[in-house]
Amino acid sequence: MKQVLVVAAGVLLAGLIGWATVDFDSFRHTFAGYSDREIKQSWQEFDLTQAKIQQGLDRQLLEGKIKLAETRFGQGSLYSLCHEYEPTAKQNKAKCKQLDDRMARADAEYAKHPW
Repeated sequence: MKQVLVVAAGVLLAGLIGWATVDFDSFRHTFAGYSDREIKQSWQEFDLTQAKIQQGLDRQLLEGKIKLAETRFGQGSLYSLCHEYEPTAKQNKAKCKQLDDRMARADAEYAKHPW
């Protein structure tokens, strides 16, 4: 019986040594957890990925609104200019505000319909 326990302990120890040799990070994370540096790096990667995804979604939303402005009013290029590059002249700001107001009124009107 004692020999069986010694052999089982040896096999278990050999397995742990093999695991530590093949994939030390997994072995260390299982028994010691993650270091502060690894946690900080993971959060930085997460924040970077989240920012990239948000930029992509914002770009898709802007493209959709540009197409909608083109479809509704034939002024997709104006909408694009207003929202991709901030207008500086008062006249351009007024045109952008007027188009944004028209888009908001149209959105409100379309929201009333049950479809």
